[in-house]
Amino acid sequence: RLRVHGAERASVSRSRALVAVGCTSGEVVLFALPPAAPTGASAVIAPAATLSLAPWGIGERMSGPVGALAFSFDGGRLAVGWRGPRGGLAVFSSAGALVAAWPSV
Repeated sequence: RLRVHGAERASVSRSRALVAVGCTSGEVVLFALPPAAPTGASAVIAPAATLSLAPWGIGERMSGPVGALAFSFDGGRLAVGWRGPRGGLAVFSSAGALVAAWPSV
């Protein structure tokens, strides 16, 4: 089970067993799925990373909520689109590093 407050969008990378959940806060919560769960298991999976543009000075009020998410075909990159006043698009690596952003940060 995944628990995320304010979930808006989700994207799954089957090749890397990752789930990205975009939130109303503008953050993206990244989960690494375990290879297998026992039948009937109700364990909550902890987030592997939280992605946002806040470290570059773009907070929730500017970026707005996540409007779109998509993993690349090989699961190595995640594109995120925001629908706030500044809006924009960013590409993160599956490890959580910012690769590129428009407008630039």
